[in-house]
Amino acid sequence: MYVKVRMKAMSTIENKGPKLVTHIINNNFLHPVWQSNSVVFDIYEPELSFIIVKLYSRKKELCLARAVIPVSAMTLGYRVLEIYDNTCTKFDESYLIVKTNKIFS
Repeated sequence: MYVKVRMKAMSTIENKGPKLVTHIINNNFLHPVWQSNSVVFDIYEPELSFIIVKLYSRKKELCLARAVIPVSAMTLGYRVLEIYDNTCTKFDESYLIVKTNKIFS
């Protein structure tokens, strides 16, 4: 299992920005942990931008779950994200914990 993180925005400049693909966690679907992975996005229109997090199966490139975070609703620190399957059905008792931060330049 591995994770892909990217930003989607109305601006085509923002959509061409960085993406994060984590390393693969083998044989641990109950409690996989990805540490020291970070990505920095340049955000120009936070009210029209979203962070998309997808969990993939390593064997088939199959998206197992996803979470979408509106940038305008993000708060700093550790956050618990509900994850959903491909039919937008929430996985009960399954969450993704992420840490968010803002860097001003």
